[in-house]
Amino acid sequence: MIDAERATQSEASLEAMFSQLGDARRKILAGEALFLADAPASSLFLVHSGQVRIFHNRADGSLRLLAIIGPGQWCGSSALFARQTYGCSAIAVDEVVVSQAPIAKVLERLADMPEAARTIIHHLARRLYSSWDDAGNLIYDDCRERLIKALVRFSQTPAALHQGQDVVLRMTHEQLAQAIGVARETVSLCITELRKEDRIRTGRNQLSFRIADLTSMLPDVPPLARAS
Repeated sequence: MIDAERATQSEASLEAMFSQLGDARRKILAGEALFLADAPASSLFLVHSGQVRIFHNRADGSLRLLAIIGPGQWCGSSALFARQTYGCSAIAVDEVVVSQAPIAKVLERLADMPEAARTIIHHLARRLYSSWDDAGNLIYDDCRERLIKALVRFSQTPAALHQGQDVVLRMTHEQLAQAIGVARETVSLCITELRKEDRIRTGRNQLSFRIADLTSMLPDVPPLARAS
């Protein structure tokens, strides 16, 4: 209950900040970019509706899926660090409505908006912790464990639909491979193994599973994650 209230307050604080500092809401069509990796990092973006996926552009031209965000969530954090470009791309999965706040206005006024500032700091801290965790996974976890952790993580994003205890995740093998940094064929083999073990079920561009069935296979998942 407390977490839900905090989430509502956080969304409200960001809505208030963007309404004061941002442009009018605008629509972005499916497949279009909120920003590209080489674009000047000049604004933050708040998603009001729809789904956005964030990709890291590698030097070899390949992509890695970093995050999936939806209503009430924001992106463009590179602008806060005074980077010249975003260094990643944000692509609309379906029709998206966003607000855009110039970073110069945000930095000038953020001290006068303590709740919004706390929300941004909290979100950045969570992303930093997640990045550390992902880095550790790349070193110590095999592909199967990384895939299971990715499925659990993406089950809490707009790409997932919850039906009772079941989760339907709308992601392809290629997208999951991008997320965990392995070949698509390797992900397909792991998914086949999990399907044979009756841990997941597959459909066209989607997977269905129960979070408890997956987290029970991981030795180091915190109790709260197992209970979610």
